[in-house]
Parts: sequence; C-alpha cells; structure tokens
Amino acid sequence: MLDYLLHQPDALALVLLLLLVGAAVAVGLVAARRRDRDAVRPPEAEPMVTTWPHLLRRELIASLAALLAVTWWAILLEVPLGPTADPAVTPLAAKAPWFFVGVQEMLQYFDAWLAGAVLPLIMIVGLCALPYLDLNPEGNGRYTLRSRPVALAVVAGLLVMWLLPMVVGLLFRGEHWLLQPVWQPPALDAPLPPPQPLSLADRIGLGGATAQLLGGTACVGPYLAVALLWPRLRRVRGVARMGWVRYMVAGGLLATVLGVAVKVVLVATLDIRYLWVNPWFRI
Repeated sequence: MLDYLLHQPDALALVLLLLLVGAAVAVGLVAARRRDRDAVRPPEAEPMVTTWPHLLRRELIASLAALLAVTWWAILLEVPLGPTADPAVTPLAAKAPWFFVGVQEMLQYFDAWLAGAVLPLIMIVGLCALPYLDLNPEGNGRYTLRSRPVALAVVAGLLVMWLLPMVVGLLFRGEHWLLQPVWQPPALDAPLPPPQPLSLADRIGLGGATAQLLGGTACVGPYLAVALLWPRLRRVRGVARMGWVRYMVAGGLLATVLGVAVKVVLVATLDIRYLWVNPWFRI
C-alpha cells in the first residue's frame, strides 16, 4: 500500500491533501480549545490590527508559496496521462484526475445532473449561507468550539462529504469500478456489476401511481417534515431567533445532506439507485 501511494502521482497528491487538511483542522481545533480555556473577554477588548498590511501581506506570501509548490510538483512528477488512446480498446476503469474522481464516484449513486451540478451547487450555497444562518451574538468575532458549535459541525460534515468520495474513488475502486483496494492485484474472476440497479418501486414490487406516490414521498417528504415541524421547533430559543426563512434554509440543507447519505447507503447495500422515477427525471 505504502509503495503504491508513494509512486502514483494521483494517489500521492490525494494523500498530501488529506495530510494538509487534517493538519489545518487539528491546528484550528487546538487553537479553538485554547481560546475556550482562556478568560472570556469581549471582542472590543482584544487587540485590533488593520487588514493592510498585516493580513494581505500574509495572504500574498501564502499564495506565492502555494504557487511555488504547485510549480515544483508539476516539474518533478510525471502527469499520469496513460497510454495513447485506442478506439478499439476501452479501459475497464478509466478514472478521472484525483481532483475530479470524487464527482466520478458520486456518479455511482446519482445521475449526472445531480452529481455534477445540483449537489455541488447546494454545497457551495450552503457554505455561503452559513454566516447568515448562525445568529449567535456571542460568537461574533470568535471561532471557538463553544462559540461556533453548529458552524464548525457543518464545515466538518462538508469536508467529509468532499474528501470521502475522492478517497473511495481513487484508492478503493478497481476493475469494473468494483470496490477493491487498488494496491491489491485485480481479481480476474470478479463478477461484472449489474447493468442497471433497481429502483425502490421495482425492489418492493410496485408500479403505476403507487410507485410515483412512494418515490415522491421519499424524496419530498423530508422537506415537508422540516416545514411541518416549524410550529413546534419555533418555541426553542435558538430556532426562534433564526426565523422561518433561515430555519427553512438550514433544515433544507440538513435534509439534503441526510438524503445523500441515505441514498449512498441504499445503492451500496441494496442496489437501489433510484427512489423516484418519472418521465421527466430520476432521483
């Protein structure tokens, strides 16, 4: 395993990315924990510095260092382009580059319009909306575990959703795109994957309007449940401060993240790729 990771540029890039992200998260958590142990001071009492030159100078140095590292990487390591393309030969597992292999892995569980456009857009919008959803006045200017528990939990979840498909697609997808560690020799007698996984209605044995009703309920039901729970949850102090619009946005993002996790489990365990199939789209 170690020999494969050190001699494959794509695998080495992913390993370095995981190490850098893990180090950054660890340093941030340690610093946040240290701030939690310090005496609580209002933000006005903390020393203030100007954006220029203190912040922008550091950002310029960091960007130049990143550019130097990428240039060094491109010069010293070979690009894994593979052999010359042959129209008569189709590779069994044509993998995307390491920075796109996560999207390729998500195509195992969702159609292209969902995996390649809708879900990444929802993640980006969710990150952009996060500062407007977190209304904790004690957390303004502070990024500790005590002040920002919800924000830090959401960012950690999105990091897992971003990195985990990359790790699985690059390191654990072998011949025929089957789940197998890539550093092990391929199994020559490995069975081919089924041409088309079943839908939820096919697995249960339903059809017609009943199948449409079941699939629509499975896909739209969580969002309706979030809306119907508002009269009860608005009595909670933190939820009431959010308001209905912020609550619906946060609840919709949570329902989407949980739905993606459930869909991945259904495809991986029961070969149920589609929950709702109709003439216009498949989910």
